[in-house]
Amino acid sequence: MAKTPRTSRREFLKMGFAGIAGASILTRCSSNQTNPGNQAKDRKIVYRTLGRTGLRLPVVSMGSSYAIDLVRTALDEGIVYIHTSSGYSERNHERLLGDVFKDRPRDSFVIATAPELPYDFGGGDRSMDLGLKADPGLIQACIEGSLRRLKLEFVDIYFLLSIGRSETARHEPYMRAFEQLKKSGKTRFVGIGTHSNEPEIIRVAAESGFWDVVLTAYNFRQTHREDIREALRKAADAGLGVVDRDMVSFFVEEFVKMKSEAEEIMSCYQQPGPFSLGTPLVRTHLDFVRRRAKLYCQTTVAQLLIKDNVCNGTICVDESTGETFPLYGKAVILAAGGDAGLFSVNVHPECVSGDGYALGLKGGAEAMNLEFMQIFTMTTASSPLG
Repeated sequence: MAKTPRTSRREFLKMGFAGIAGASILTRCSSNQTNPGNQAKDRKIVYRTLGRTGLRLPVVSMGSSYAIDLVRTALDEGIVYIHTSSGYSERNHERLLGDVFKDRPRDSFVIATAPELPYDFGGGDRSMDLGLKADPGLIQACIEGSLRRLKLEFVDIYFLLSIGRSETARHEPYMRAFEQLKKSGKTRFVGIGTHSNEPEIIRVAAESGFWDVVLTAYNFRQTHREDIREALRKAADAGLGVVDRDMVSFFVEEFVKMKSEAEEIMSCYQQPGPFSLGTPLVRTHLDFVRRRAKLYCQTTVAQLLIKDNVCNGTICVDESTGETFPLYGKAVILAAGGDAGLFSVNVHPECVSGDGYALGLKGGAEAMNLEFMQIFTMTTASSPLG
């Protein structure tokens, strides 16, 4: 059998640019045009049908951007498909999108999200699989939370993400939970996503006849891209819609790298982002602590136990049951966590609300340097774009 020639990086980029050339976004942030709305109407946007869903979408979509004005501008300029997940930024990304969607016609955008489940990270910072032991009831609970945060009655696509094993993709309890969501009208379509073992997961999705969409990566950096390409052919023949989670980012990265004058700028952007910078440190410390101490997950400290100006422990609340219990120790250290979650626009967990500061102050601790706060520039308050 003849061996399929491998696609070079330049050939791969050439094919990709031909597909997305008509769908580039000229945002108001970088344009001096007085009427960008007319500009969007004049530009040709390339559309594709997302498999058997029948959804007609531009070939370029938007992922987890936390700059709300950028999301608004993207939608104004013709982007339709927005992807998120209930776990992104501790559920705050869905809240931010809910503020964007609330003033828009429901048929003007397509939103996809996914449940926050106990995935297996395999010792890294990217989830590899879910396994078969997760409670399918979490899927129902998660979509209800997503709908509240998004301020919507339904989502267009609900994904089971980070699947790397075929048995997980075929697991009937998960599939029944997703089928129930379709029947109840909480999602129009269901999809499956993968970070690893992509060819096998794509083939399983195609053969199942159940999943409507598959989310995967396909780019020149993958040494097994020919296997992925063959699997994608089978997916297309089966009527699956395919969403490439990395394609646009790779095109942008490679295009900019070709410009010699941007090399210095790109050297900065190639460093780890703010959400991954501390991941190795955190995981190393967690592994160290787990070997030497008991961890109380989903537990909130409600009160410090203080006698004769000495802190001897805490009163805790089990978040899963609501029960309270004491913890005693020779020393108590408050990892206060900050209070940036008090701002209306933020990407911090809900618990970053200054409660740790309040506990310390109530216990007699001295508060210092509270004026120094962690603020991400991508979540500054919205302002008119000129």
